[in-house]
Amino acid sequence: MDERTPHNLLPSGRKLRLMVGALLALFSAGMLVLLLALGVGPGWRLFVALPLWGCALCFLQARARTCVWLAGRGLRETATGTAPVEDARECLELMRRGHRLHLQALILAAAGAVGALLIPV
Repeated sequence: MDERTPHNLLPSGRKLRLMVGALLALFSAGMLVLLLALGVGPGWRLFVALPLWGCALCFLQARARTCVWLAGRGLRETATGTAPVEDARECLELMRRGHRLHLQALILAAAGAVGALLIPV
């Protein structure tokens, strides 16, 4: 990613998202193992999509240095909290990137849920 590309996350925000993403990945894997061990029907394995979506979103936000929630509100992280993004073009670009990140996370979670469905019991 180019340094000129606008972003709204500080390194501490990226670190937090990486940590939460890793925890959600572990939770998703544990949930899938538990569902497989219990021998529940394949439809129940679709529930793994929600933590997978959160996991994917956290990792994508950290990589893009963009918080989708802050971008949607036109804000950025600062050392003292949050502040409005002053440049209208930059704000629009952050919002567009947030929408793309949501869509990418949704696609990844759907792919993971389909993969969970295909595991034979």
